[in-house]
Amino acid sequence: MDSQAPKPNNWRNWLPLIATYGYVAVVALAALWFFRWRETRLPWWTDIPVGLIAVALIGSAQHRLLILGQEAALGVLFRNRWLNELVGDWLIHFPFASATHHVRQQILSHYDYPNDPNRDAELVIATRAGFWPLRFGRLLRLSAIINWNSQRANHNFQANPNNPYFDPSRPPSKFALHIGTIYILVTFAVLLCLYFFRETLGDDLIEAMLTFVLPILWLSAMLTFWILPDSKFHRGKLEGVYSPKTMTLMRITFVSLVNAGLGWTTFMTERSAVLNYMALWIGPMFSITPALYLIRQWRQHGNLEPGQVAWDRKPGLIGKWLFFPLNQDRHQDKHAEPRLPWFGISKASGAP
Repeated sequence: MDSQAPKPNNWRNWLPLIATYGYVAVVALAALWFFRWRETRLPWWTDIPVGLIAVALIGSAQHRLLILGQEAALGVLFRNRWLNELVGDWLIHFPFASATHHVRQQILSHYDYPNDPNRDAELVIATRAGFWPLRFGRLLRLSAIINWNSQRANHNFQANPNNPYFDPSRPPSKFALHIGTIYILVTFAVLLCLYFFRETLGDDLIEAMLTFVLPILWLSAMLTFWILPDSKFHRGKLEGVYSPKTMTLMRITFVSLVNAGLGWTTFMTERSAVLNYMALWIGPMFSITPALYLIRQWRQHGNLEPGQVAWDRKPGLIGKWLFFPLNQDRHQDKHAEPRLPWFGISKASGAP
């Protein structure tokens, strides 16, 4: 990295992180307020356009978070490697059901082997999901979006010799991944049952389940993962800041805290926080967010000229906000120096 170029620090990226989550909170609270307000004033179907607007607005914020997550994967979100990893996990990747170290292996392959159809994970995943070359109509197919998300979640766990970080002597295992998936599904099912069968169960039983059953499920999952041998977790050539077991224990704790918050919010408000969470957070993850991500990816790397690694773009204000936030329009400079933080790209390139 050029000695004159801006370097990662431990404070600069707090601003976009806090601002992005503040924006999400404002949009979500405004949507929830409308849903409550319209119940005695407007027909039920008016929730639909308001909900779609909220999903679109939150999707743009999620896209920005994923870009900050790529910075964490490259080790340039914060200078301190522990702060970089913990913030990258707890504030970015855990909410997207992923982890910084898992994303790191895909992002590094993209920068180390750009546009390689066998080793560039971003290109491999988009191709397998049918998004390379990009067909915009495919973005409207939920099954295609689900496939893309599934490919991203499972890419590191496949025994693929073309993956530069696959270690044939220590093949990754999906055993821990499957247990975690079952745990998430069970706890979500419990929360939904507590809401839909509230009158049958009664407030006392529901409060007892929230107080005791959810913590017991968490402790059981933690104990299960603790006693699992390391061979049952993801392993590869690239070592993480902390072990796969430690990362898994943190992810389970994160999921449990979110579930507890949703459960208690539902109990106290008598409204399903789980359904609202699925609509306003999970909904964008399977619609607007991947669309923005894939369109940006195509605009950065599609239809390249011979010898070209990436495109720079000149988007307007809306294009920069939706598709190219955080200097993503200057992608050639990022490929020239992947560990240059996003806020240093224009300065390092001498661009205005």
